[in-house]
Amino acid sequence: MKGKTRANILSIIMVAYPFLLVLIRTLGEKLSWSLEVEVVITLLILIPILIFVDRQFKKIKEELNQK
Repeated sequence: MKGKTRANILSIIMVAYPFLLVLIRTLGEKLSWSLEVEVVITLLILIPILIFVDRQFKKIKEELNQK
């Protein structure tokens, strides 16, 4: 994956994630979930995203260091 594509994907994730949190919160209120359930669902979504973002930033850093 090229650097620009990688940066675009990271930008989309950064913009979309707050909307995802609002969606989870709204669903939690509608379905009467407890706060613990909302936190667990949020973490299950957040952890893979953070791992992906971390790996992508490392790749971008390596590409910049090579130049």
